[in-house]
Amino acid sequence: MGLTASNIRLVAKALKQKHGVGGTALIYSVLGVQGGYAEVATILNDERYPYHTLSENEVVLDAVTQFGTSLHVTSLFRMFGYESVDTLDLFPDEHPAIIADLNSPFAAELCNRYDMVFDSGTTEHCFNVKEVLGNAVLALKVGGLVMHILPISGFAGHGFYQFSPDLFAGFYGKNGFDEIDIKVELRIGSKAYYFDLDPDLPLPGDFWGIPAQLFFTARKARQVEVIVMPSQSVFELPLEHPMRAGSHVTPLQQLAKSVLPDALKKYLLRRRFFSATKLHPL
Repeated sequence: MGLTASNIRLVAKALKQKHGVGGTALIYSVLGVQGGYAEVATILNDERYPYHTLSENEVVLDAVTQFGTSLHVTSLFRMFGYESVDTLDLFPDEHPAIIADLNSPFAAELCNRYDMVFDSGTTEHCFNVKEVLGNAVLALKVGGLVMHILPISGFAGHGFYQFSPDLFAGFYGKNGFDEIDIKVELRIGSKAYYFDLDPDLPLPGDFWGIPAQLFFTARKARQVEVIVMPSQSVFELPLEHPMRAGSHVTPLQQLAKSVLPDALKKYLLRRRFFSATKLHPL
C-alpha cells in the first residue's frame, strides 16, 4: 500500500514520542511515498518533528511507485533520523538493498541487526504471516522498534489477508516486546482520521464500509530463544467480560435486534461507536 501523507503523519507522531530514534532501519518492500522532499518536509514541520535535513545530492527519488515519481523510502527514513536504511524485497526489479523471501526465516546476518523494522502494506501480501512477524523479532536489536501499517477492513481483494489488531498485540506481547501502542486509521471520504484503540471495547466488524488500517508500534524489550504463538486474548477473559460475545446482551437489546430493520440497526451502532470514540484528524 505504500506510505500516504496520513501514514507519514502517524509515523512522525509515534517516533516523536520515542527517545534515541536513529541507527539502522529495515523496510519491508521498496515502498512508494506520497510526496516529494518538499511535501514530506512540510508534513514533518506541521507535526513539529525534528527531521534530518537532506542536501539536494542526498535526496533520492523513486519513479516506480503508485504515487508517480516521489521521495524514495530510504530518504524518508533518513529524514526521520535513521543513518542507515535497507529495503528488503523478493523481486529484484524493485531494486531493494536485500533480496529475500519474508515467508522464510531470515539468514543469520540479518538477525539482531536493526533499530527499526517497518512494514506498510507488505505483510498482507505474504502467505506465511508467522514467519513475517517472526523475522521482525529476529531482525531487531533489543530496544528496537517495529511498526506495522496494515489493512483491518475495506481492502478485500487487495492482498491475502485483513488483520485483527489482537494478532499483533498478542504476538509481540508473547515475544519480548513492550510499549505496545495501537491506533486505527479511517479514511472517511477524502479525509483521514485516527483513534487510539481501547482493548476493552469491541471493534465494529466491517466499519460500515469505511476503509480501516492498523497502525501498530512496539519495542523489543528482550531477546527470545523461541518464537511463541499466542492464543487470541479474548478467550483468556472471564465469561462475564463484555468482550465475550453475547454475555452482555439485555432482553431489551435482544428485542431491538429482532424487530429493528437492518439499516436502522447499522445506523444506531455506527452512531453509538463514533459518539464514544475520539477521532483525531490527519
